[in-house]
Amino acid sequence: MKLWLILLNFVHNGFAMGLYDELDDSRLWRRGTPSVPTTPSTKKECIRDMLVIWDNSASVGTNNFLDNVRPFLRKLIQNEKLNVGEDGTHMGFITFASEEKTENLLKIGSKTDKKDLLSWLNGLNYERDLIGDYTYTGKAFELASTEFRLRSPLNHRKDIKDVALLFTDGEPRANKKAGTREQYEMANKYSAELMARNVTIVALAVGREADKPEFAKNIASWSNHMFTSAFNELEKVLTRIVNESCNDPVGCSCEGEISTEQYTRPGEDTILLPWDKPRLRCDQRVENETTVRPPNIKNPHRFGRGKQNITFNFKYKDNDKKWESVECLFRVNVGACECPSTPPEKAQVQPGQKKASVSWLEPKPSCPTTGDTDNPNTTSGDFSVGRHDLVYKYKHSTKFQTFYMECVVNIIVTGHYCGRTAYDPATYICCCGEAYLKKPDHMCCGTKYYDTGSMICCQDDSLVSVEEHCPLLV
Repeated sequence: MKLWLILLNFVHNGFAMGLYDELDDSRLWRRGTPSVPTTPSTKKECIRDMLVIWDNSASVGTNNFLDNVRPFLRKLIQNEKLNVGEDGTHMGFITFASEEKTENLLKIGSKTDKKDLLSWLNGLNYERDLIGDYTYTGKAFELASTEFRLRSPLNHRKDIKDVALLFTDGEPRANKKAGTREQYEMANKYSAELMARNVTIVALAVGREADKPEFAKNIASWSNHMFTSAFNELEKVLTRIVNESCNDPVGCSCEGEISTEQYTRPGEDTILLPWDKPRLRCDQRVENETTVRPPNIKNPHRFGRGKQNITFNFKYKDNDKKWESVECLFRVNVGACECPSTPPEKAQVQPGQKKASVSWLEPKPSCPTTGDTDNPNTTSGDFSVGRHDLVYKYKHSTKFQTFYMECVVNIIVTGHYCGRTAYDPATYICCCGEAYLKKPDHMCCGTKYYDTGSMICCQDDSLVSVEEHCPLLV
C-alpha cells in the first residue's frame, strides 16, 4: 500500500512540474522572451543621438500637422530599428518657423523613455506652440551646430554617433530679402560645419516645393542624404530615413598630410624632387579610383620657387554605391637658399690709434644649415685700414639634396695716418710723420712745425732759421 502511494505521489509531482514548466514557458513566450537559450543575434542595434530639425512654418498647415506630420514623427519614435530608449537612440527636437518660433524644443536625451517621448509629442499644439509666418532654416542649423559643437561622436554621449534629421516643406524665408539671403548663408555655413564634424544630416523635403529643382538642390547641399515625399506619403520613406540614420557611413580620409619644405641651391631657381603618394585611409574596404592634378606630371618633378601642390583625388563608393571623393595633397614649398644681403661693415681708425674696433652679425643663410668648424668664432675684432673679407662656410642637407655654400662679411676700415699713428686732418697737421695741432700762420718744415712770421724753413728739411737765413752746415 505504501509503495503504491509513493508511486502515485511521484507521478502526481512529475505531472505538476511538467505542467508548471509548460505554463512558465507559455508566460515567457508571451513576454517575447524564449525560455531556452538561443544563439545570440548578430544584428547590430541602432544607437544614435538624433536631433530632429523640424519645420513648423504656416505653410505646413494644421491639417497636415495633425494628419501627417505628427503621426510620421510618432512612427519614427516607435520604429523598431531606430531603437529609441534609455540604452538605444536618444532624440531631441528643434522647431523653426519665424525667428521667435525658432528654438530648442527638447534637448537630446532629456526624455529617453519611448512612452514619455510620445506623450510629450502628443501634447504639442501646432497653433499655440509651433506655427510661425516664416522659415528660419539658417537659424535652426545654427542651433543644431551649437548642439553638435564637437566632432561626432564626442557630443552628448561620447561614443554614440550623431544624426540630424531635417524636416522641411520649403525654402528659407524671412520678412525681407536681406533676411532671406542671410538665412540661406547661415544654412550653408552651419550645415557645412555639422558635416565637417562628421554629423550625418538626413534631409526630408515634403510638399509641393519638394519637386522644384532649386529647392531640391539646396536641400541636397545641406545634407548627406536627401529624400522627398508628399505629406500623405511620409510613411513610405520612413524605413529609408531610419536606414540612413542607422547605417555607419564609410569614413575615408587622407592618412596624414604629406608636405615638404625645400630650397634651391645658390644661383639656381628650381629643384628636382620626387614625391610620396598620399594614402587614403578608410574604415571599410572600398572601391576607389585616383586622379592626379596637374595631369601627366612625372615623378620626380622640377619645382620652381613658391608653394605648389600635387593633388590626388580619391573617389570611393559609399554604402549606397554612390561615389564620394577626398582630395589629398603633396604640398611643396620651395625657397631660395641664399646668403643675407647686407652692406659692408664700415669703421674709421680714431686719432692716436692704429686699428678700429668692428662688430658684425654672422651671415646665416636663408635655409637650415650647419656651420663649418673653421668659421670665425667671434663677431667682433680690431682691424687696420683697408678691406677685410671674413668667409663663413655652410652645409645644407636633406634626404633630397646636399650642397655647400660660402657667405662673406665685408669690412672696410678707413683712416688718416701720420707715420704709424692715425690723426684727424681737421684739427691736426702731419709733418713728415709727426702730427701737430693746427695753429695759425704755421707750416711744416720737414718733421718740424714752425711759425712763418718769425722763422723760415731751410733747404735742410730738418732745420729752421730764426734770423731769416739758414745756419751754416758744418
